[in-house]
Amino acid sequence: MAIAALTAVIIAALLIQANPRDIAAALRSADWRLIALMIAVSAAVNVFMAADKFLRIARLIGAAMPFRESLFLRLASAPIKLIVPGKAGEAAKALYLNKKYKTGIAAGLSAVVFDKVTNLIAALVLLLTCTSWYASAILPSRYYVVALATVLLFLLFRRRPWMNIVTVKIPAKIKNPIRRLTAAFMVTGTRRRLWFTAYSVLFEGSEIINTYLALRAVGVEIPLWDAVALVPVVILIGNLPFTLAGIGAREAGVLVVYSHWGSSAQLVSAGLLISGIEYVLFSVVGVFALPRFIREVTSQRAGNNADGQLC
Repeated sequence: MAIAALTAVIIAALLIQANPRDIAAALRSADWRLIALMIAVSAAVNVFMAADKFLRIARLIGAAMPFRESLFLRLASAPIKLIVPGKAGEAAKALYLNKKYKTGIAAGLSAVVFDKVTNLIAALVLLLTCTSWYASAILPSRYYVVALATVLLFLLFRRRPWMNIVTVKIPAKIKNPIRRLTAAFMVTGTRRRLWFTAYSVLFEGSEIINTYLALRAVGVEIPLWDAVALVPVVILIGNLPFTLAGIGAREAGVLVVYSHWGSSAQLVSAGLLISGIEYVLFSVVGVFALPRFIREVTSQRAGNNADGQLC
């Protein structure tokens, strides 16, 4: 309830900042050709590519699902993630894997964490790469190269795993659940980690493309590189678990980050287009898959390995 209330407060603040009539006018006059292109990009990457990535991760924990089933899981979990606070909606995938493939809840959650960790690393890579354009006057580019290399070495390479460093002084009753949740990531070799991270860079890159298209669709005249360089900041703001599916936070991020290039109404409209196409649209489509998902998860067929086979 608190997260839903915060989402409502942020949206109300945005509507005060940008007149709702002006927002409606910006959306009515938007270039629908660019909006159609946004939908095509989002479908290709956020639905089909995401389904392919997750099925490959699921196979690491013994869930040999076909692509069609992974696509179904992607769509069915979308409306749950839209209404459940934070990232807790992702747990629906773990419940499904446990019921259908008897992976164990912990192993299923570790697959979800693997997916999100590689997405986070990709976002950090894009953030360090893109923002170096703006900060190069403060710090030379070589500092960003060093920072980027440090992130990759620390998070991706298997020798001296980062979890051993991070959790060295944490009590076992806290450390052990963390290890179980990161099991899929930790047992995967360096090459696969790099491969999944590269895949995630493409995945996060779609949001960069769609942010630029959304800005141009509502009439914001902004150079391509200026738009691209600042999108990772918006992505990280939108991924903060303080609002429902990042709605509100994402629009606020667009409003603040691109304030030099457009009016408040244009920027809030662009943020609404991004949230609507990237998150809400396919959640609506996923509602039709939700009944089958609920039947699968609530059936009497249960996984035998409650702790997870990777732990």
